[in-house]
Amino acid sequence: MKNRPSIASKQETNLFRKLKCSFQQTFKRQDKVYNQVRENAKGDFDFYVLIIFSAIIITLGILIDSSAVVIGGMLIAPFVWPILAISLGITMGRSGLIRKAILTILLASFLVVAISALLSFILPEIVSTNNQLFSRTTPTLLELLIGLTAGFIGAFIIAYPNIGSAIAGVVVAAAIVPPLATIGISASKMDWSSAGGAILLFLSQLVAIVFSASILFILSNFRYRNNQAEKKTQAGFSWTILLLIIIVIPLYFSTSLSATQVKYQKIINAVISDNFDNARVLEMDFVNSKDKTSIQIVINNDEELTQDNFLSIQSILEKRLKKKVVLDINIIPNIGFQKQSILGDNDLRDVISTITQQTISDKDKENIDKYLKCRIFLNNEKTEKYFSIEEGCPICPKFVVCQDSSEYPQQLYNESKGECQDIEFINQAPCFPQYNTSQPQTELIEN
Repeated sequence: MKNRPSIASKQETNLFRKLKCSFQQTFKRQDKVYNQVRENAKGDFDFYVLIIFSAIIITLGILIDSSAVVIGGMLIAPFVWPILAISLGITMGRSGLIRKAILTILLASFLVVAISALLSFILPEIVSTNNQLFSRTTPTLLELLIGLTAGFIGAFIIAYPNIGSAIAGVVVAAAIVPPLATIGISASKMDWSSAGGAILLFLSQLVAIVFSASILFILSNFRYRNNQAEKKTQAGFSWTILLLIIIVIPLYFSTSLSATQVKYQKIINAVISDNFDNARVLEMDFVNSKDKTSIQIVINNDEELTQDNFLSIQSILEKRLKKKVVLDINIIPNIGFQKQSILGDNDLRDVISTITQQTISDKDKENIDKYLKCRIFLNNEKTEKYFSIEEGCPICPKFVVCQDSSEYPQQLYNESKGECQDIEFINQAPCFPQYNTSQPQTELIEN
């Protein structure tokens, strides 16, 4: 007796068929969409006029770090049409449409890069690293996901009537022209690293949109109508998948690097905040190697940087990053002129022999160079205390002090989040006698 399909499998099959039928379009609608995309994707006079002015607006928006100006330029850029033409050409096996669309994209891309480089060269005094520029030189997998989403919904809007007005949102989401403008700006500054990041962003957006739009057109039954077209479709779709896989590899490493940078920035900001009152980190730069991390920090603060603060910060950073830290800190006070206080490794211990503190016994004052003065919180009050150089400053600054003067950590360090988290003692332990042990019972408070 043959096995009959279960009721559940029948329901799944019917659901899939209904979903597929919901996307399908008639041949009449397909021809209309094909003609619309082919017409808008033409590299004619109107197309290049829009490209030129969108390139000017977007480049100036990036230079002045204005999101509103950049978005305005993106709205008039017709770049999305030749990209959708590639997807439609792949799906329907129209190699002629693909070639024309690729040629249009190449010419338009060269035009945008040339215009942005020229504007950056003419206006060199306002070319600076800003959020608009930096965000388009460090692409991640998130931008790839945005491209995949924009491509799918862009094809959906084109394939289905009565929602064509929403194409403006897709143009903004696709964000094709800003990376090209960033390439030109970076090239004018001879910043090839940033230009490479912008090229990667542009290619990832382009391939992602083509791939996801092709998926939508396939679901909508935009199919080949002869055997020769079928072979072209299979070949084109295979190449698109291969390019997508190739793009994912560098994006994965870029995403990993960006995640590390965000974690380091979070750690550095937290340590600076614990060691200074009302300090503001203006700039930070770090270079990772296998055995050490070089960190340069510029801080805006009225408080002078002492050797004790420097050593304390360096000690905590080494504990949190789990590697040797080569630290350079510049202090810019809140005054009318800029004054810098710079400390490096060569002068770390020039002043420490003159420091005395009541927390060190008279006997140990003779060996004061064996201690670090660290800033900590005792019962939420900031103070300073000495710890041996071998022990280093505590990785988390907060401690609770009991009536008998015993001290216990009030925070635990979360390595995955790169931050200290407060702990709550059960039944007010460890200050109660029954809990006054070296390992009091605690509960972690999620920040």
